[in-house]
Amino acid sequence: MKSLNFFKFLFAFVAFSLFLTSCGDDTSIIDPDKDPILEIVAVNGFVSSDTTLRVGQDFTVQLKAVKTDNDLKIITIQENGVKIELSSDRLSNEIVANPFTVAAGGFEKFIFAIRAHADASTKTYTFILEDVKGNKSTKFFAISTVAFTDATTIPGVLFNQGGLPGTGGLDLDNGVGTASTDASAELRDEGIDVSLPLPSNWLQQISGINTTEVKYIKKGTNGIAENFSFDAIKYKEEIVGLWGNGTAFTATIGAKSVSNKVVIGDIFIAKKGDNYYLLNVADVRIVTNGNTDSYVFDIKK
Repeated sequence: MKSLNFFKFLFAFVAFSLFLTSCGDDTSIIDPDKDPILEIVAVNGFVSSDTTLRVGQDFTVQLKAVKTDNDLKIITIQENGVKIELSSDRLSNEIVANPFTVAAGGFEKFIFAIRAHADASTKTYTFILEDVKGNKSTKFFAISTVAFTDATTIPGVLFNQGGLPGTGGLDLDNGVGTASTDASAELRDEGIDVSLPLPSNWLQQISGINTTEVKYIKKGTNGIAENFSFDAIKYKEEIVGLWGNGTAFTATIGAKSVSNKVVIGDIFIAKKGDNYYLLNVADVRIVTNGNTDSYVFDIKK
């Protein structure tokens, strides 16, 4: 019986010792420093996620850096894991070194530009924030670049279909006027209303011909910016990209869709097969003593 009591006492002592140990400080667990906080701020017009750009296009980034346990030190900008050298002339003047020094307490907004890589490929752009103790925070996105082709702009004149023979059509590939039924034409004037007097009988409406589709490009509509400019479009790929933002014709003549009355400043986009054309109405020439009226287009293709 005494032996049993001794073992009970020994067990209780060991258990109590373990309890005391568990209640004390556990010096075997080290509380690590928190990593600093880096954000790529999503702002309209700035790149903050995977994006497709043209080869060599400049893009803008906005960063935010937040201090945690330690003062901040530097930010490094990398392309595919290699820092972008200042000598490459691809970083805007806000970047004076790479890596560049960061204020110890961080910042809410730092805006700078980067020139995308010069070949058609996908590369990862990485931003690494580091504090004075070497703790890091990393953010990145991918830029896919495509080789854009310069667009060309030519003039073209489309005459009233009700006027001289052999007019009323326009070949958008070369800006040459044709007959309204010519196989080379993409655009056609809709002619006249014979019930109206000569000075006002021109319908001043257009439509596509020979399988050509035509839409409006309207500022502030269907994703077109309010400040959209015909002159700002420089590349064929931009014209192709605008097609989905076009506004379909709603007027009709018989079963055919046609434009409303064409006025100076109207912008149209036309598609025939794989060919796309952006059209700016530079002038509308109205003739009151005949039917030699015409539209003057700037044709970008």
